Amino acid sequence: MDKKVTDSTQRGYYIVYLFSEDMCRLYLTLTQRVTETPRDEMERVKQDIRQQIPVGGRVQTDNAIRLSASKRAKEYERSVAVYIAYSFDNLPSDEQLVSDLKTMIGYYRQYVERTEKMTPFKQSLSDRSVVEHIHFYITAKGFYYTQEEVMNLFLSLKTKPFVILSGISGTGKTKIAQWLAESVGATEDNGQFILIPVCPDWNDGSDLLGYVDIKGDFKPGPLTNVITEAENHPDKPYFVVLDEMNLARVEHYFSDVLSVMGSRRWENGRITLSRLLPKETAGRDLFLPPNVYIIGTVNMDETTHPFSKKVLDRANTIEFNRIRLDHLDFLRDLPTVAPLSGGQEWFAAR
Repeated sequence: MDKKVTDSTQRGYYIVYLFSEDMCRLYLTLTQRVTETPRDEMERVKQDIRQQIPVGGRVQTDNAIRLSASKRAKEYERSVAVYIAYSFDNLPSDEQLVSDLKTMIGYYRQYVERTEKMTPFKQSLSDRSVVEHIHFYITAKGFYYTQEEVMNLFLSLKTKPFVILSGISGTGKTKIAQWLAESVGATEDNGQFILIPVCPDWNDGSDLLGYVDIKGDFKPGPLTNVITEAENHPDKPYFVVLDEMNLARVEHYFSDVLSVMGSRRWENGRITLSRLLPKETAGRDLFLPPNVYIIGTVNMDETTHPFSKKVLDRANTIEFNRIRLDHLDFLRDLPTVAPLSGGQEWFAAR
């Protein structure tokens, strides 16, 4: 396994021996992990390997590999790009087996070198492939969301950095935001996922952005701290969840951010925004970076406030009103799915 290509056996491509179910055949393969790699991405990489590597002789590039009739075995068969087949009734010598392995390693290295001159593996993923990964990651956690719901949230974040998730309690609004962030490597532990509970007494931006104390020192709020981290790591996405954001009036405590979001414009090949806080307040001009994504969860009941048109105009709104009480996948053994590394290139508007 080459770390330049993949850091996990759950994605990417690598060399592995596969046995047929009847233990009559052995295959030395250059293959991809089937539990996470989306099917269209798997087919693309497989064809790239077959076309770019001058295989021949003992190395086969067809789809004739046969492991078993099971669904899982068929998925493994589809994942194989090239292979060398052996029969247990007529295994070659140890010297030949070693020679075949060296040959396959040579082809593997050739392909790695070719792909390094092109685009990195993680950047080659299409939006659909990223959505499939996120959906598979969430499903592996025992939670149920349709792929359309995951795609809706993903594309909403790509379109606007502010998304409102509304619905009754228990529909998984906060969890889908958390798992989406975690699926691309953004967690509370590394500071890329931040949950901020909104309090009913918030009436200005000081609780979120910060304030100047009686000594004249600026005390940053939780959102300002996230912005600072995001500015220092522009290649990583940062997700901020404002939990139950309409317990207080959003137009009051979130007005500065809403105004800045309304100033989004495309300049010199990138999205730019107006200043969020001036130097006189924060000690430096503070801007909302493009790698900060804000997700607000809301419940509409007698304890909350309605949204104004200004708020709804700045956000993409998704409603969750479906609860599946018969979904019991969490009771069975679930696969372990590794998060993708990087991530900002998949969410950035282009």
